Amino acid sequence: VELFVPNVFTPNDDGENDVFSITAFGIRDVSWRIFDRYGELLFESRHLEDQWDGSFRGKTVDEGVYIVQLLYTDIATGKREAYHGSLTLLR
Repeated sequence: VELFVPNVFTPNDDGENDVFSITAFGIRDVSWRIFDRYGELLFESRHLEDQWDGSFRGKTVDEGVYIVQLLYTDIATGKREAYHGSLTLLR
């Protein structure tokens, strides 16, 4: 399994690093989520092609640290695995 989960992004509409996305190889049955520091679910997807633009309910979220949770099945072993990390959003 190869995972690339960025730990910072800058959704400031400058055309660089404006969305958060995950790149992975060797996995299937993916589910990923982003939570705020209070545990509120801000974004959820079952597709690695999806991206988060730093908004929630149509409004941009504040700068800060957010939690990333990724659940997936390792193709090689068939085991269900999890990744938990943090993401810093800067404007």
